[in-house]
Amino acid sequence: MLYYTSVNAKTHIPACPDLVSLPNDINNLNTDQLSKLKCFCSGGDEENLGMNVNCIFGSKLEDLMEALNAIDDVNGTIFRISLDHIEIIEGEDGITLEEALSSGSLIDLKEFEIKECRGGALVEHRENQIVEFPHFPKLESIIIENCDLETIPTIFLSKTPILRYLSLMGNKINEIKRDDLTDISNTVCSFFS
Repeated sequence: MLYYTSVNAKTHIPACPDLVSLPNDINNLNTDQLSKLKCFCSGGDEENLGMNVNCIFGSKLEDLMEALNAIDDVNGTIFRISLDHIEIIEGEDGITLEEALSSGSLIDLKEFEIKECRGGALVEHRENQIVEFPHFPKLESIIIENCDLETIPTIFLSKTPILRYLSLMGNKINEIKRDDLTDISNTVCSFFS
């Protein structure tokens, strides 16, 4: 496990370096440690409500889970999650969106963004899943674009009472049922690009 110290942040997050401190720490890392850097955390000081988590090109939902678990371990909370060009592993070996977002540190989450998934379709939920989505009382914005979603993520949406913006552009959603949008009647939605 890698430990990083942030210059500005009061919270030290194992396995989730702060980009501000990374230039100072990078010279102390070997090639194997550098290749494991997939998600980065920032924030966590008196001025921020929670951490921002950014996972980079080639990361997986498992990498996000590791970062969220590390934040859980220090009793931190997360304000924003951004994933870009992540690898999706299909089948029983891959994890679902619900499994990835089962962390207790998401109570203050306001923004969730995942764009340009690669390698397979993002799956929201699996039957007989052990974990389930927590409640997201502060989540205002969900962007899931170009991730080959085939259905509206209704379980996720049902946990977001104040959602204001939803974008599902660039997915493979062929049908939108009336019940799919029941829980988000006051939300601005974008489905087609």
